Amino acid sequence: MLCDGLSILIEVLASIAEQERLTIKQRQAEGIAVAKEKGKHLGRPKAEFPPDWNEIYHAWKRGELTAVAAMNELNMELCQYLGHKKLNFSPSITYAERIISYADRASSSTCCGVL
Repeated sequence: MLCDGLSILIEVLASIAEQERLTIKQRQAEGIAVAKEKGKHLGRPKAEFPPDWNEIYHAWKRGELTAVAAMNELNMELCQYLGHKKLNFSPSITYAERIISYADRASSSTCCGVL
């Protein structure tokens, strides 16, 4: 008898929790719609590249600079450099070029707990 009452209580609490989740989801959708109507930017801001990024990035791709040298010339920390580099990732880079690139990064100073 106690077990029946407990299971009914659990079902009631579960349905209340489900209703709360639906209410929160609806309010969130309404808030996003209002923000879009006002023209607000939603999401992560776009990355800003340094003015000489293209020149140094292509020099790195041609093998004229190591990744560490490129990072130092751009005055960037490792995490920032890797994030920008990832945005310019080209599938034409060979596996060997990636291995060399990773070796360059491993020999550099670290930030954000990487390496």
